[in-house]
Amino acid sequence: MQWKKAISQQVLLSISNKENKAEIRLQPESLGSIYVKIQMKDDQAKLKFISDHTEIKNFLNNCIPFLRDSLNKNGIFLKKVNISSFFNSEKNKNLLISKYRPRISSSIKTFYEYLTQNKVFDMYV
Repeated sequence: MQWKKAISQQVLLSISNKENKAEIRLQPESLGSIYVKIQMKDDQAKLKFISDHTEIKNFLNNCIPFLRDSLNKNGIFLKKVNISSFFNSEKNKNLLISKYRPRISSSIKTFYEYLTQNKVFDMYV
């Protein structure tokens, strides 16, 4: 439940900061990152998650009900979610990293520190 809450909090934080991208770095580092593209229109959100691990893709699919509920409690309707694992080559991985890597704001650094300190994703080791 803690990791679902962490994902939800990062998405909400990005939306409240009017950011349209986020990167969530997982622990251990071998799991890579989750890249999130956020499209907001009025109070409706469309989210696109990209990861290079099938396990993370499955985890994100299981997070959707929690994420939807969390967003609804904050007045945001989750209109659409797309989850894909795209990193099938180093070239594609580098392309996506450059395209989806957000500007590192203090809020994202704080969230990354939270994930690191609490080892939120250790269960996938």
